[in-house]
Amino acid sequence: MIPGYYSVIQYCPDFGRLEGANVGVLLYCPTTGYFDVKTNRRVGRIHKFFGKNRISLKQYTRLVSSFETRIRQAAKSFRDVADVRKFIGQEANDLLITDPRKVAVRVPGVQFFQLFEELVEPQPAPNRKRGLKEVLEEEFSKPEFKPLVMHDVEVHLPKIRSSLMLPYGYQNGKLTLIQPVQFPRDTATELISRAGRYQLESELIHTVGSQLVIVGEFPPGETETPQIVEKLLREKHAEFYRAEDLDSLLNVIRTTAKVVADSEGD
Repeated sequence: MIPGYYSVIQYCPDFGRLEGANVGVLLYCPTTGYFDVKTNRRVGRIHKFFGKNRISLKQYTRLVSSFETRIRQAAKSFRDVADVRKFIGQEANDLLITDPRKVAVRVPGVQFFQLFEELVEPQPAPNRKRGLKEVLEEEFSKPEFKPLVMHDVEVHLPKIRSSLMLPYGYQNGKLTLIQPVQFPRDTATELISRAGRYQLESELIHTVGSQLVIVGEFPPGETETPQIVEKLLREKHAEFYRAEDLDSLLNVIRTTAKVVADSEGD
C-alpha cells in the first residue's frame, strides 16, 4: 500500500452558496509520482442542479478541458501534496476542487477509476429500457444458469497482495470471471484510460490462471470504438463480447460450464 490523495472536482457557479455538482476526480501518489485526472464530459447533472441555461455543453467542455490541461502540466512538477493544494488555491473559475483527502492505494490506475465511478455518477442513457447489469442478472437467475454461474466472485492476486471482486463467474476447467462494462462516448484518451483499467485487471487475473470476460455496452451507432476496445483487451488475455452478442456468451456457459458445488445438492 502507498499513500495517495484524491480530490473531487465540482462545477460550482455560486461559491457563496457552495452548491456543486461532482464532475470529476484527481488522484496523486507522491511516493511514485502517479497522477491522473478525469472529468465527466456530459452536462446532464449540471443542468439538473442549476438549470439548462447555466452553461452549454460547448462552454462546459472548454472549461474542463482547459482545467485538465493546466493541472496535467502542473503535475509534472508536483513534489508533494502541498503542491497540489497550492495549485488548487490558484484556480479561479466555476470549478471547485476539494481539499485533497488521504487514501491508501494499492493499484493507482484501478483505484482512480473506482473513485471516478463512485463519486461521479454517469448520466443514464435516455429511454434506456434495461441496463446491461440488469439483463445479466436476469439471465443468470434463470433455472438453466443458476447452477452454473457464481455471483460476487473474489479472486486473490498474490502479485499485488490484494483481491478483486467480480460480479459473476463460472468454472470450465479454469475460473472465468465476467465483468459488465458501459463505455460512454469518451474522447480517445478517456477510452484508452478506461480500457486500460480492465487491461490491468485482466493481466493480473491471468497470472493466477483465471480468465476475465468483458461484456461491453456502447452507445447506439458506435462501430469503430468496440473494435478498438476489443483489440486492447485481447492484448492482455481478456475475452470480449458486445452486449448485442450476449447470446454467444450464454451459449458458451451453457455448453462448457460446470455445475457450481453449492448447487449440486439442490
